[in-house]
Amino acid sequence: FEGIIPPEAMAVGRVSNRFVEEYQETPPQQDYLDYYDKRQQEFRSTTGQFVWNVKERGYFTMHTPCSRAAVGFNAGKELALGNIRYRLDRQNPFAVMLLTSLERGVSLDETSRALVTLVARARNTGMSYDDHSSRLVAKGEAPLLMEPVSARLRLPRPARVHVLDHRGMRTGKEIKPAKGNVFHLDGSNGTVYY
Repeated sequence: FEGIIPPEAMAVGRVSNRFVEEYQETPPQQDYLDYYDKRQQEFRSTTGQFVWNVKERGYFTMHTPCSRAAVGFNAGKELALGNIRYRLDRQNPFAVMLLTSLERGVSLDETSRALVTLVARARNTGMSYDDHSSRLVAKGEAPLLMEPVSARLRLPRPARVHVLDHRGMRTGKEIKPAKGNVFHLDGSNGTVYY
């Protein structure tokens, strides 16, 4: 499948499609460049809730009332996700961090319960790809091997951060905050959920 609609246009906002019986030339999508900040090398969505940083290997952030996210190659950068700050430590080049309110319709600014999901690379035992890492050569088998993630999350108000198991149940362990409501989630607890 090929097309002339750049992925950046789809990151910025809605891109309309129309299925036709015969080939028709697709008009170029130019207005997405209005949402590009050259200095920051970022595309910002029309809603402002999604920012795609295209520097180096890239990452994106999401900021909605009930969820925040940072996904990609952002090691060592402190990212502002509204009033929440996130920094992936340098030993993890890539990670996915999702923070979501667990109370339906209640924003992260007001919720009393939220879920943090923090995950990096994961592969089956014995799984392998070709030299270009573009084609799966061997699917491998259980157990799933997961890279531990080390990151810091600064919350806007005092909170308790519980370590959860793979089912989302509390393990009885808590992460204690450092000064300024900074929580160091270091992967030593063998979980991706907090």
